[in-house]
Amino acid sequence: MKWDGVQKIWHHTSYNELHVAPEAHPVLLTKAPLNPKANEEKMTEIMFEMFDVPDRHVAIGAELSLYASGRTTDLPSLQGIVLDSGGGVSHTVPIYERTVPHAIHTIDLAGRNLTNALTMILAEIRHSFTTAAEQEIVRDIKERIAYVAFD
Repeated sequence: MKWDGVQKIWHHTSYNELHVAPEAHPVLLTKAPLNPKANEEKMTEIMFEMFDVPDRHVAIGAELSLYASGRTTDLPSLQGIVLDSGGGVSHTVPIYERTVPHAIHTIDLAGRNLTNALTMILAEIRHSFTTAAEQEIVRDIKERIAYVAFD
């Protein structure tokens, strides 16, 4: 992990996008399932030492997603399975009150694979997207139009 870059992103987000002083607000940080404890400790260190936040909480994003789905109103009864898919990796995250770490499954199949598949489909109908900028166009098409069919 390149912590200098992470710190720059957090600084830019706080001051330039959100227009807030981090030292005036507690912060909620998310982490990936199975993220090493050392990463959580480093995030905490940066938040307290560099941004002087009054408090912080680190949560697994899948737990927050399940809670935000509205299927439960009481955190201790949080139950479900979350498919957490990013750019390069996907996780199935079972949750029973908290994440069940030994039951998490990870696969190296995610958004980038879908973008590449869409690029190949478009190439078959003679639309070529080869540069990095053109790949961003395909990714944008995927994110705006693609969906999961229920049938």
